[in-house]
Amino acid sequence: MLAMLAMAFALALYQLGTDSLWSDEIVTGQLTRQPFPAMWSEVNANSTHMPLYYLLQWTFSWLGRSEFVLRLPSALAATASVAAIFCLGRELLDERAGLLAAVLLALHPNHVWAAQEARYYALVGLAAALSAAGLLRLVRAPDRRAAVAFIAGSLVGLYTHIFTLFMLAAEAAFALLVLALLARRRQWPRFRALALSGLAIALGALPALPHLGRLLNEESGGAAPMLTAAGLHRLWLEYGADSPAPALALLVLAAVGTAATAGRRPRAALLAGLWFAPLLPLMLLRTNHFFLGKYVYFLFPMYLALGAAGAVWVLDLLPGLSRPFALGVLVLAVGLIEVPLLSRYYRTEKFNWRDASAYLAREAGPEDVIVMLPPAWPEVQWYLQPACPDCRLVPFGYGPDSLDVLVSGAAEAVDVYWTVLLPGGTTPEDPGWTSDFEIQRFHGVLVLRSLVPPSEAAAAILPVFARAAGADGVLAGPAWDTLGSVREELGDPAGAADAYRAALDFYRESRVRHRLLGNIARLEGHWDIAAAEYQEAVAPVPDTPELYLHLAEAREALGDDEGAV
Repeated sequence: MLAMLAMAFALALYQLGTDSLWSDEIVTGQLTRQPFPAMWSEVNANSTHMPLYYLLQWTFSWLGRSEFVLRLPSALAATASVAAIFCLGRELLDERAGLLAAVLLALHPNHVWAAQEARYYALVGLAAALSAAGLLRLVRAPDRRAAVAFIAGSLVGLYTHIFTLFMLAAEAAFALLVLALLARRRQWPRFRALALSGLAIALGALPALPHLGRLLNEESGGAAPMLTAAGLHRLWLEYGADSPAPALALLVLAAVGTAATAGRRPRAALLAGLWFAPLLPLMLLRTNHFFLGKYVYFLFPMYLALGAAGAVWVLDLLPGLSRPFALGVLVLAVGLIEVPLLSRYYRTEKFNWRDASAYLAREAGPEDVIVMLPPAWPEVQWYLQPACPDCRLVPFGYGPDSLDVLVSGAAEAVDVYWTVLLPGGTTPEDPGWTSDFEIQRFHGVLVLRSLVPPSEAAAAILPVFARAAGADGVLAGPAWDTLGSVREELGDPAGAADAYRAALDFYRESRVRHRLLGNIARLEGHWDIAAAEYQEAVAPVPDTPELYLHLAEAREALGDDEGAV
């Protein structure tokens, strides 16, 4: 285990500061690299922020603002989680399962990603493994260390990420069932140990209740499902480093491991089943916020530990193999599968804002304008503004209001530079821009000096950006929506209607959909449909003020002058 911890820490530190930070990591840096009162105020003002990870980051602020330092707390938490998952695997099955789970985790690309991300996911993984291992130990052979692990892991998870509430709900259900069983069997020492630990967690969670209540109130009445069937499938592929064969094998082994655990330690299998139960309500709940698979990162340690238990159980069925030899074979197999995937992870760059900003600081002056698509404020504030404090910045690309900002901002500029985020991290080889722009390519980011008017530049860039965003509705939807406005400005109604149709694929909010449908009907001359759609779009409140102008235009076309006025 010591050798494995050393290896895990080395893998976490390798290339830790090589890639530039991306927007969420920069939010971490901006929050935690300021005086404590300002940091605490900002964290509490945002209901999606739980404070513990930011407090941890703030304690490292004296070390500086480098990429390495910002990611170091995650590297430390990820290393500790290798020890925690050993304990979890041991409680699920035996010590061999714990050792194999530790190897699986230490070499897993998803784990190393969390270790090298200046966000809270590694801390969530540590909390989940520690909490589950402590709870299982407390039920099986209670001692003080088990109680401390259970209490600490649960509260660390709660105060780190909101989605660990699902983990706590699973543990609470498990604890209540076990308490009922212990009371019936009159096993009072175990009953007291578990009940007192649960009470300690409940008391420790009390300060979080107002914060959680505010978050739930803000998210009520949302339009988008939190987790779809396609998202559930992708969840396991992400945990398999986008490699379907290893991911499928691990999923099968996790199912086998659950069955093996049920045969040897039924209570542990019960907790494992409850652990994944929140996936069903996640597919039923609706929210205002988009959902990413990494939000349920607390599932990951349990998933790997069950996979390790399944692999150990399968090898036990093979005759003639000694247990140490069989474990060695498993470790070798894990290495042969995961090391190539890990190597691929290290070759994958993040968005290169550092070099893109350095280029802009050299080339752009106060008389120029830098257009951000999408409005990438964290990246620009972190990397560009310290090097180029006089640069003029124009946000662009979030809906139909963007065009006026672009045209007015670029009107007096000598040169207009575009910083274009490409969400997939890839740069199109030939998007047909050679006559429109001077192009500088950085990984995931393009810097373009425009040779054409702003509206023509936007019409050329937006479809490339939207296609690069793919299924990411947070980026692609507004890009197609903005492109519709741009093509209207350029006198291309058919192209504008096509862009609005593309935007419809990404929006679920009814007022936005009614606006887009109204735009399509208006451009095609169906004024009665346009008027009806716009009327729906302005109730109870429009998403853009221009909606009333479009509604007036439609009513005037229908001969309703009074309604138009």
